[in-house]
Amino acid sequence: MAAVVLMAACGGGTETGTSEAQGFLAQMVAAQPTVTNTRMKALAVGDIVVNADAAFDWAEYTYPELFPKVPAPLNFTLPYLGVVYTVRGYANGNYLGVTPANEVYGLGPFTNNQQTLLGSLSQFAGQIQGDVCNVYPGRCDAARAKELFDWAEYAYAVLFPKGPQDVDVVIGGVGYIERAYPNGNALRLLKGSADPLVYGFGPFASDVMLALGKWSDFADLVHAAACQVYPGRCGGPPPAPTALSFDEPVPPRLIGFAGAESSTLTGEPGNAANRVVRVDRAADALSYAGTVVGTATDGTMAPIAFAPGRTALTLRVWSPDAGIHVLLKVENADGTKTVATLATVTTAAGWQALNFDFAEPHEAGFLDFRVSYVRLVVFMNFGKTGAEAGARTYYFDDLSFTPVAAPPVQGRVGDGIARRAMPASFSTGKAVSYGYVRPSGPTDADLRQDLALMDAAGFNLVRTYVADAVTQRLFTLAASAFPNMRFQLGTGIGGNVCDSTDNLRRRDTAIAQARAHANVVAVSVANEAWELSATCLAGHAAALRSQITQPITYNDIGLFWLGRWTNGVPDPLLPVIDFASLHTYPFLELGGWDWRQTAVPAGPARAAAMMEAAMVYLKATHAWIARSAFRTSTGTTAYLAASMPIVIGETGWKARETNPANAIEAHAARPVNQKWFGDLVREWETTGGGPKVFYFVAFDEAWKGTDDGWGLWDDSRRPRYGLCGLPVPAAPDCKADLYLGAGFFN
Repeated sequence: MAAVVLMAACGGGTETGTSEAQGFLAQMVAAQPTVTNTRMKALAVGDIVVNADAAFDWAEYTYPELFPKVPAPLNFTLPYLGVVYTVRGYANGNYLGVTPANEVYGLGPFTNNQQTLLGSLSQFAGQIQGDVCNVYPGRCDAARAKELFDWAEYAYAVLFPKGPQDVDVVIGGVGYIERAYPNGNALRLLKGSADPLVYGFGPFASDVMLALGKWSDFADLVHAAACQVYPGRCGGPPPAPTALSFDEPVPPRLIGFAGAESSTLTGEPGNAANRVVRVDRAADALSYAGTVVGTATDGTMAPIAFAPGRTALTLRVWSPDAGIHVLLKVENADGTKTVATLATVTTAAGWQALNFDFAEPHEAGFLDFRVSYVRLVVFMNFGKTGAEAGARTYYFDDLSFTPVAAPPVQGRVGDGIARRAMPASFSTGKAVSYGYVRPSGPTDADLRQDLALMDAAGFNLVRTYVADAVTQRLFTLAASAFPNMRFQLGTGIGGNVCDSTDNLRRRDTAIAQARAHANVVAVSVANEAWELSATCLAGHAAALRSQITQPITYNDIGLFWLGRWTNGVPDPLLPVIDFASLHTYPFLELGGWDWRQTAVPAGPARAAAMMEAAMVYLKATHAWIARSAFRTSTGTTAYLAASMPIVIGETGWKARETNPANAIEAHAARPVNQKWFGDLVREWETTGGGPKVFYFVAFDEAWKGTDDGWGLWDDSRRPRYGLCGLPVPAAPDCKADLYLGAGFFN
């Protein structure tokens, strides 16, 4: 409609004679608006009837300067030259009218006062449908809340177990749609907004109302997972692209632009049987001349299957010149989320296979696994205009849509900051996370028991989560009875107020304990402090750093280290920590790997395939975070792993089912699987070149409810099968077939 309106304003379009138009205008002005009792013939599209009201409302939303909203009654009927129009008039003299044949007319200053046919309702139906949630804020609230909450239950089953229904609630005079869960967690969507805010509340958000983002931040991920969230809705999985050889019976769609309009399929020079893409880049080409490659008429395709560790695509190219840059760019459906990466041709007048690693973006931006990338663009000789390069012909072929592990990339640099050395125990120790909470206590005897059990299992590097009177006793007892045991101390900083009295007290306590106890070898500024910004955390880390000599870390999930979590980008924090601590759980992050392994026969082989796939995902996630880039204070790009060590601060496997809503638990939350995962992790850490891993967790924590069951010991300190073969009191015997009885999807 925008193009038509512009044409009409310049005198284009279909119009009546000037005298007739003036008469039409005069009758409009004289007409008295009345509420129409009869609806125009409607075109039913989706969940909204596209009629005159819908068209006028959409025009007011899309072009408010032309059609400013007016109070009701909005429409009036106007017979003119044998046609009865439904009309809406505006204070600036513009009018819109719809005929019984669903033709849309405009009249007023924006058409030079010429009655102008703008099109038919059917032409605008797609745009009106697409904008319905924006035109009528609140109309889509219930559907959006259901989709988002259902997706959250699929993706984060431990936090949001299936079952509750959505209800309308009012909090502080503001309306929300809420889904509340038995574990105390809740999700809320703000009502009446075109792009509503989404909030979380409950234990996972430290019992504060935490803004998780806007609906649009989740929309791509929600829609991409619809077939998994609602099995059967899609009639089978969507076709996953693997590669384009350009020899397919149904040729791909090519759309050239900005001087690469001549992008065509042709026989390869010297090998006519092989079809390739020829790009004739014009002498007046712009620096961003490119070619969209897709399988649908609009240049899109099924989503590219990017995943942690699988971030690179390949393309064969032919260029008359060496040294040119080839840019590959992927986009979501509406082009609002993109990432691009660059490769350089080193062979002149010959074919060369180029690797494009989207973990290495060319410009600002990053590969977001939550986004469905459905469009790919190839830019030959990117950055050079036709005036600089002259007219040139390029070819490309064999485009791989199956992301693979990227090869090592030379030249990754760190931020150049001198960091404190990692303690020796991080190289030689066996690490575990430890929560001391018991139904009562803990007493000194309780702490001694826990220390003795962990020591017997070989754990000599223990992570704690808070700095308080109990940790003071713990460190003192350990120094006396277990002098070789070392600790990473957590501060307990959290909440949603950066410098709250509690946070300052916790920080001061951590400083005092780190200075007083030689067995405290590292300090974590906070644990998953999702309500506090990275800038806030940086302030606390700097204060710690100025008072203690131990290396400092921060513990959080991968999305934080990628800059995609509630804290914002991690860049402000990175200069004042000495190592990064990553939390990742294949057992919980089921959307990132195939835990069912249905291609493998049911039985021990499927169990083995599942456990190996879990390790592939764990390793790939660590590698993905290691490759992440950030901006230094001077504006340069640096890489996380080149700047500091990255340890796995938490990972583990449940030994018993505590949350039936998490699909894997009924099949594989077993002590044997826990043993298997722990052994694979330990093997990776000790002989496979892996990082230091803090296994989660030493003892069950009954107070966590559906998030319990991770312990190597239960909450009564009875050892599980994961400890078999170790000199632990009452440890079970290992089976001859070590992993016999492991669970698997069946």
